[in-house]
Amino acid sequence: MGMVFVIGIGVTLSALVVQGVANGLGVAAEGALVGRRFTGRSLWRNGLATLMLPSGAGPMSPGWPLRNLTQAAALVVAAAALLVSWPASPAAQSKSAAVGVERLVGRWVRPDGGYVLDIRGAEPGGRLEAAYLNPRPINVARAEWRREEGRLLVSVELRDVNYPGSTYNLRYLPDGDRLVGDYYQAVQKRTFDVEFVRQK
Repeated sequence: MGMVFVIGIGVTLSALVVQGVANGLGVAAEGALVGRRFTGRSLWRNGLATLMLPSGAGPMSPGWPLRNLTQAAALVVAAAALLVSWPASPAAQSKSAAVGVERLVGRWVRPDGGYVLDIRGAEPGGRLEAAYLNPRPINVARAEWRREEGRLLVSVELRDVNYPGSTYNLRYLPDGDRLVGDYYQAVQKRTFDVEFVRQK
């Protein structure tokens, strides 16, 4: 929403800049027409010059070309300053400020069944030290993390009795401090939407 607002302001200011430049560049034609209005005899040219001449802003007014060009330059500066200084949207700010991988460390619980994913450490290379409880310990064959498009992702593969390759694919959500994603149940060959909340 904020970006749409900024774009709208930018378009409006750009239109004003174009208008100001057009006024500055078009005054020569206006001056020629107005000059002929006073000295020429062409009926259509005199009429056009009369319609184009703004009140108090024609070539008979002192400083009219400089005033138009100065207004156009001021609009350019104002548009540039606004677009540069406008604060980034919350989405852009959250994307630019990457969440630290240490946020994954903790004891995570699935509210729908009490299953526990205990992440005890996160190495820079992408390996996670993790355990899984249901409520007894289930062997964790692989636990990894990675970044993708600014998001912090977690993948955990389970290999044990009744867990022949069951896999969690999760992403960390800073808002709410949750892990959400899907769980592939290898025995049933089905995928479920799941979430984990940090155990206090």
